Amino acid sequence: MEFTADISKYIDAGVELAKKHPMCSTLVIVLVLFLIVTPMIGSNWLDFLKKLKDIGGQKGNFDMADLNKKQTRVIQNLALMANNRTLPFEVRNWIGCEERTLKALVKSGWLTWTERGYKVPAAVREVVLMGEMPVAAVENFLRFVANEEYFKDGEDYRAVQFKLGIIEAVLEKVEDRLEESQTTSALYTRLGSVYGEQGKYAQAEEYYQKALNIRLKALGENHPDTATSYNNLGVAYDDQGKLAQAEVCQRKALDIRLKVLGENHPSTAMSYNDLGNVYASQGKYAQAEDYYQQALDISYKVLREDHPNTAMFYSNLGCVYEEQGKYAQAEEWHRKALDIARKVLGEDHPNTAISYNNLGLVYEDQKKYNEAAELYLKAWKIRQQKLNPEHPYTKQTLNNLHTCFPHIDHGDQDFDTWLSQQ
Repeated sequence: MEFTADISKYIDAGVELAKKHPMCSTLVIVLVLFLIVTPMIGSNWLDFLKKLKDIGGQKGNFDMADLNKKQTRVIQNLALMANNRTLPFEVRNWIGCEERTLKALVKSGWLTWTERGYKVPAAVREVVLMGEMPVAAVENFLRFVANEEYFKDGEDYRAVQFKLGIIEAVLEKVEDRLEESQTTSALYTRLGSVYGEQGKYAQAEEYYQKALNIRLKALGENHPDTATSYNNLGVAYDDQGKLAQAEVCQRKALDIRLKVLGENHPSTAMSYNDLGNVYASQGKYAQAEDYYQQALDISYKVLREDHPNTAMFYSNLGCVYEEQGKYAQAEEWHRKALDIARKVLGEDHPNTAISYNNLGLVYEDQKKYNEAAELYLKAWKIRQQKLNPEHPYTKQTLNNLHTCFPHIDHGDQDFDTWLSQQ
């Protein structure tokens, strides 16, 4: 049966009414219209439902003009929090608003609430990001990101990608108006770190370079923060195989840190380690081993033995020994690194995956393929979840599994079938 003109009028009237009252009354209106119109439209009820459903996705359902100034400030700030839920005391301290304001926003549909905190629905977030962002809200948000509270350590890569999308949307609007401040350089440093962890090394380099430019201008060459920027940029170069540039940056970082922080400082230890990484990438394993050992010696003095940085230095020494065919020493160092990572960071942390993968390489080199495959599987599962399937490290571990596959017992299964059952 085709819609008649009268029935179409009912439907259009219902749609307009729902648009005017999106928060509390839409569901009731839809149900009433459905009961009135369904007997008249017969088999076309699906078309009717679809038309009503379409209005639910319209951004116009949330009009910022409906909010007062206090409510607007709350929504604009919380909309930037991506999928994070914010607890009442955090909202009060960060934005400065009363509990009754939050409850009113929940009641009207602008916020959702669970015991984990307040959250802005996706449709509201889209409305906020499409509009003009007030300077205060943007500054609060960027400061929050720069202080490393926005991203959680070991967070699922999908959540990280979603949050990066929010940040990029904000920066696209305001970056040309940002002052070259310490907050801005810290923000760029944080973004460089996150992109580096995601395996997006060119983007990491871009943000690290921006941070370095600001710090050179504001702080000068001989400052610890400038050294950090040189160090970070050197890591990004190393990750992309730009080894000459990496060595220059790491040398500068080490020289500054020795000058302003001294030999026995955790940051100086990291510079020795990262310069060792460059030499390892160049195949200069004896030099790399020397720098890793210097990093470890400092770590013993200024950090606890089960510190994540100590684990990193153990791991890097293990890699150097493995490259030189010293498998017993390599296994010993990788075991130490793995023990610390599991104890301090947890079983499903990306750094734990590094130790599983590195230990697997030692076993594979010794043709202990079953032991290697077991370790690669553990690393691959962590990286699938915490990094992403396209991350260079995830692909590396998958390739390692491919190499071991012909040498392990898999019955008549092909690789993909076997992997799916692990």
